[in-house]
Amino acid sequence: SLAINILPPPWKTWWAYVLYALFISCLLYVGLRYYTQRVREEKEHELDQMKLMFFINVSHEFRTPLTLILNPIEKILSAYTNPEEVKTSALTIQRSARKLLNLVNQLLDFRKTDLGKAPLETVEADIVSFSRDIFLLFSDLAEVKKIDFRFESSVESLISWFDPDKLEKILTNLLSNSIKFTEVGGKITLSIAKVSVGRNTESVELKVIDTGVGLKEEQLKHVFEPFFHVDNSKSGTGIGLAFTKSLVELHHGHITVESEYGSGSTFTVMIPLNEKGNKPEYSGERMKSFANHNFDPVMYKSLEYELAIDNEIEDEKTDAALAKDTDRKPVLLIIEDNKELRVHLKNELRSQFKVREAVNGADGLEKITKYFPDIIISDIMMPEMDGFELCRRIKKDIETCHIPIVLLTARSLETDRIEGYQTGADEYLPKPFNIYVLKARLKNLLESRQRLKEKFISTAGVLPAKDVTTNTLDEIFLDRVTKVILENISDPDFSLENLLESVGISRSHFFRKISSLTGQNPSNFIRTVKLKYAAGMLVQQNLSIKEVSYQAGFNSSAYFSKTFRELFGKTPQQYVEDAKKSA
Repeated sequence: SLAINILPPPWKTWWAYVLYALFISCLLYVGLRYYTQRVREEKEHELDQMKLMFFINVSHEFRTPLTLILNPIEKILSAYTNPEEVKTSALTIQRSARKLLNLVNQLLDFRKTDLGKAPLETVEADIVSFSRDIFLLFSDLAEVKKIDFRFESSVESLISWFDPDKLEKILTNLLSNSIKFTEVGGKITLSIAKVSVGRNTESVELKVIDTGVGLKEEQLKHVFEPFFHVDNSKSGTGIGLAFTKSLVELHHGHITVESEYGSGSTFTVMIPLNEKGNKPEYSGERMKSFANHNFDPVMYKSLEYELAIDNEIEDEKTDAALAKDTDRKPVLLIIEDNKELRVHLKNELRSQFKVREAVNGADGLEKITKYFPDIIISDIMMPEMDGFELCRRIKKDIETCHIPIVLLTARSLETDRIEGYQTGADEYLPKPFNIYVLKARLKNLLESRQRLKEKFISTAGVLPAKDVTTNTLDEIFLDRVTKVILENISDPDFSLENLLESVGISRSHFFRKISSLTGQNPSNFIRTVKLKYAAGMLVQQNLSIKEVSYQAGFNSSAYFSKTFRELFGKTPQQYVEDAKKSA
């Protein structure tokens, strides 16, 4: 016999398998590393976006009170001789500064709680009596809105371990939000009860029940997020509810919310009664004297600011009063959801404008079609309809596209500014803005519109529509109207009714549009187009004045000469002679 030993090929040897294993391991390592890096980058990007949105929201919360601080200071410095005006400005500064201080305090406390640097400093005291004292601090503010403000407790007293400072912040934030989001004549109840949770476990149940605007189902999961905004014409909740949730959890409790949109909300706080974790002897946290606790006035004074910026318009004139208003000042519409800023702007601008107000974008759109203002000031971050969408709709509507719009906003990024101009805004001013800069921009925008009107009247010949308009819709409209008039230029019976029928537009709409673009009423506009056409014929063609007047649709050459002189300041003959001299 012959023994034959067949060696494996190189790709089946042990060292080949080792190489295969190493290669596969390297592929797995590289793949996992790449995947981990991608996940990390996505998480970091998401975190960066969250941080960016956080600081954008913070800046939005800060910029409005800063505007209301800086502008009254400017007013005081320029009008310090008027004691009443100084006092009004000083009160505005005080309210705004208190709001700003409360925001800063909340941010710092929120951050300390997140980092675990705000431990419980508990006392054993009557939580019912303590809660009633806090409740009474809000009674005057609730009376301002005529709210039925009630305190209810199932027990006379309830001794428990709690941190007075943190429980004060919990109740203050909940009561503040309820007062802010409950309409005039509503009802708010703070109730306290001792409840059993499971076997041998008791808790203190604190409930804040209101008949406010309520929450939609999809909003409930976001209500405890920082800077949550309810879909109504009020401001957001800032970090108040997020901070409240962290304070409740610090007490080893939990907070829940039940709500029905349009009917109200119920916030329920459950804090364990005599929980070991709340006692200093078990947790190692130091006990402080309850007698030394002082209520923080900044938190309550801040609510005065919130009520001051409530967006109800109290002094809007009635339609009858507006109809009798013979003041020739231009009409300014201010669209701003912050009442105090809106009132501040109104007081500053009422000497130059007839001011109308709107509380948000949707309300502003209605007011625009009601008053047809000469110029608009609008905020961007508003409920129901933001400033960008409002601006877009105004500029796409033939009836309103000619109205200049100034956007005021806390969003000062370049991308926001670009978006603002792309929607058709005529000016974009970031907060805090200087009131004198705003006045100058309003004046310039109105003067530029006036110069276009004067150019239409003073320039000889029929001007192209693009020379007297600022947007495409107006240019198309004016070109179309002018074309219809020129097509019927020699018809002496061509009337305004014929023009309206050809263009397909109502008399009131046509009057507003022509008046805003040219400064003339419809009849004068038709006559002006005819006279400009005649002026061109006089210079370019060798025709008599009588022939030109006939071709321009005038039955009487005497009337033609009279109206020609009214428009150009000279007779047709003088106009021709002057044109020949300057040629």
